[in-house]
Amino acid sequence: MRIRIVEFADELKKKEFAKGEKVVALNICAQAFLKKNKIEFENSLNFFGLDGHQTVLKETKKIMNVLDQYINFSDKNKLSSSYNEGFNNYLFFYLRYILILLYIIQEIIKKYKPTEIVVPESTKIENFDYYCSPKDRLLAHLVSKYIKENNLKIKIIKEKKNNKLNFLNFSIFKKFLKKLVFSSSFFLFKYLFSKKNTYLVINDSNNFDNIIKQIKIEKSEMKPIFFSLSTKGLKKYILSILKGKVFNFFLIPDFTNYEDKKNIRNTLDNFTSQLLNNKDINYLNINLVNEINSFVSNTMYKAFVEFNSQVNFLSKIIKITNPKFMICQHTLLLGRAFGELAKIYNIPAMVVSHGTHVSHEQADIKYEWNRLADIMINKNFPYIAAQNPHMRKFLDDNNYKKNQIINTGPLLYNKINLSKKEVGDIKKKLFKSHADKKIILHAGTPKMRGSNRLYVYETVDEYIKNINKLISVFENEKNIFFAIKYRKNPRIMLQDFKELINETENCKVYSDESEFSDFLATSDVMISYSSTAIDEALYNKIPIILYDPDKKYSHISSAKNSKGNLNDSVFYCSDLKEINFTTQKIFQNKEELMKNDLFWEKHIFSNNKQENWLPYLI
Repeated sequence: MRIRIVEFADELKKKEFAKGEKVVALNICAQAFLKKNKIEFENSLNFFGLDGHQTVLKETKKIMNVLDQYINFSDKNKLSSSYNEGFNNYLFFYLRYILILLYIIQEIIKKYKPTEIVVPESTKIENFDYYCSPKDRLLAHLVSKYIKENNLKIKIIKEKKNNKLNFLNFSIFKKFLKKLVFSSSFFLFKYLFSKKNTYLVINDSNNFDNIIKQIKIEKSEMKPIFFSLSTKGLKKYILSILKGKVFNFFLIPDFTNYEDKKNIRNTLDNFTSQLLNNKDINYLNINLVNEINSFVSNTMYKAFVEFNSQVNFLSKIIKITNPKFMICQHTLLLGRAFGELAKIYNIPAMVVSHGTHVSHEQADIKYEWNRLADIMINKNFPYIAAQNPHMRKFLDDNNYKKNQIINTGPLLYNKINLSKKEVGDIKKKLFKSHADKKIILHAGTPKMRGSNRLYVYETVDEYIKNINKLISVFENEKNIFFAIKYRKNPRIMLQDFKELINETENCKVYSDESEFSDFLATSDVMISYSSTAIDEALYNKIPIILYDPDKKYSHISSAKNSKGNLNDSVFYCSDLKEINFTTQKIFQNKEELMKNDLFWEKHIFSNNKQENWLPYLI
């Protein structure tokens, strides 16, 4: 038996398949290519189910408990936590990527007992990127190692990778350009902003404009300075920058010197030396010390040098701008540096997480959410915004300090304030001939390699499987239209996603036709597994169905199946019959549901429980 395992579509192009060859595709782009070319394949579902989630999480915990203790770094700015926790989190995702692949490799071999395995040639482990980008591929390396260490008689056929994946290096030109742009923006700041009251913002992502607008209403004299702006944000704010209302320093030059790099290198070398003879970094008879040490010595070195430059730059900006307060949307690396430097310079600062945070008792689920919280709402931050009761409970249950928590209510979510006519017009625009039907919206956040969260988020294959199951429920319902909201993701291309989704006349995928708030405004029910979309939907009083056919996880732990009675606005369903029953029940009782505050009070702060957060910072 011959098995071909692939991750990406470029590994399949111009390849000849042997007769009887089984193909396992682990990435959506490869799956879409195979389906388009009518080539049979399997995805990860047959090899990574509930047991995979359980096993890999257990192994992650075991190994990270060893790794977490070895890093101890501080820089000339007296920052420590930002580096150490950032290091642990990047290592965490790298390790998880490896463990998931090894688990799948084992299960494929168990099932098929192949005599030959065809895999694309791996990239060198020392060149692996800390963002786990598509050019980074360790599949062949791990297959070889698994077979060797388990003494298996399986022939490995490594196919040459596509050389087109190589990228040109314009680093020298980039360095010159960054210095030139920064020097220009520095003089522009002195001319336009040096005498103004300012506050520092990490970037413009995740609806941060909502916060900017609120500050402008209450304190019009306060001007935002962005550490960085997206291309979209730059286009949006360019006139405001020229008018002296907003500022951004644009490209960041290299602010890391020889001593900084030497300090980083010595710290990482100390880490790798302590790991050399460690036998606990092991999974499926494979010692992973070389993989870990290579990642630390090369990938994390580059990441730390880059981050050190950003920190030095941030410290310089703080000194130049003297902001009244600082605010950001996460606490990973630069976000955490915001909090650390704010304390050092005695500047008020608040983190407004763009993630969802819910409290759970189950140990594995709690572990995953605490890991996520560490990069979104770290305890060392001066102030933390609690945007809803679920997040507040999470903070209380995990011993965050009472005096650092502010019940802000939703800051990053959009509030829908539209008339019936406006909603009707949007509905016609979005759904055309289906505008007279009940609209069920699907919105989710799948996780893939480089960002895998076990239990608490779906894998991409689980995500697609579950959507297709839901389509089978709604495709023949004459009075229902099922709208699937595609979430833009550079690693899940729209055309690949649509290729794998079984669209029907009554069930369609939507991408950027309109803002997410427009889909919420026109929806009667939203179905999801785990996502910030749930928080935003509840804020706008959209009933939620949590669909979990594998019975792994209920995002809101208190959610129950309706069982004939509506006693909440969030319902948990694990099979398709429950989905059908619950949606009909919601439609029948929609008016009562919308009027009764008891159905929403667990999920939304009432006005009297929300605090005016700005005085904490000014």
